[in-house]
Amino acid sequence: MADSRLVQDITARLQHLVTEKGIVPDPARHFWHSGVYIVMACVLSAHGPYDSLVRTLVRFGERSGLTDHPDLRFSGFLEHMQHYPEEYERLPSKFRLVSLPLTLDANAYERYAVEMIGNSQMIAGRRNLEICAEMTQFLTLRGLQTRADFDCHSDAEADALARLLLSEMRIQGLSPLLCRRLLTVLGPAEYVRPDALLVRLLGRLSERALQLGDPDHRALMTTSVRTVARDLGVGAARLNYALWEYERNRPLERSARLVRD
Repeated sequence: MADSRLVQDITARLQHLVTEKGIVPDPARHFWHSGVYIVMACVLSAHGPYDSLVRTLVRFGERSGLTDHPDLRFSGFLEHMQHYPEEYERLPSKFRLVSLPLTLDANAYERYAVEMIGNSQMIAGRRNLEICAEMTQFLTLRGLQTRADFDCHSDAEADALARLLLSEMRIQGLSPLLCRRLLTVLGPAEYVRPDALLVRLLGRLSERALQLGDPDHRALMTTSVRTVARDLGVGAARLNYALWEYERNRPLERSARLVRD
C-alpha cells in the first residue's frame, strides 16, 4: 500500500501544477449520446475548432436521419453508408444488412463525406470518413454496437477497454492522441490510466523514481489524479487526459521557447 504521506505530498504538488498551468478539462465540450457520434467527433476533432465540429455533426444528423441517440448502432451507420445513395428507408430491411468488411471505393467515401457531413478532409492520406468506418467496423466485429456496450463495472474491465482502444485498434490515420480522446469519452468517468507520461509528470513533481509496474505507485497516481479531479469538480478521466496532453506537449513547448529566446 502506498505511503499516505507520499500520496498527500504528490496530490498537493499536482494540485499546484494544475492551478499554476491552468490544466483544466474544457467544460464546454459537447456530450454525445451515441458511440457513432463519439467516434466521428474523435476523428473530426483533428481539424478545426470544436464548435465547428458540433455544427458538422448536427448537419450529419439532419442529412442522414441518423440522430444522436443512445440506441444508434455502429452497424446502422455502416449500413447507411454501404447503401447510400439509395433510398435507404425504402430499401427492405433484409437488403440493408451490412457486409463486413465494408467495401467502398474512394469515390463512395468522398460522395458520402461531402453530402452527409460536408467534410472530406484527410488524415495521413485517408479521408476522415474512411477512418470512422474502419473504427466502427473494428468495434462491431468485437460485439460493441452502442454507447452502453462500453460501460465498465470494474477497473479490470476498464483496463481491457483501454487495451482494446489504445493497443489493439491499429488503424492508419488513427493517432495515439485520437485513441486517447476516444478512451476518455467512452471509458468510465473516474477511470485513470497510469502510463509513461503520467509516470514522468508525477515523478518530476515528487522528485521520486515512480515505476509503472509497481502496484503501489499505480495506486498512488490513480488516487492523486482522482483527488484533484474531485476538487475541480470534473471526472478523473477528463483530468487524466488533460494531464496526458500537457505532458505530451511539454517538450515541444520548451523547444519553442528556446527558439523564441
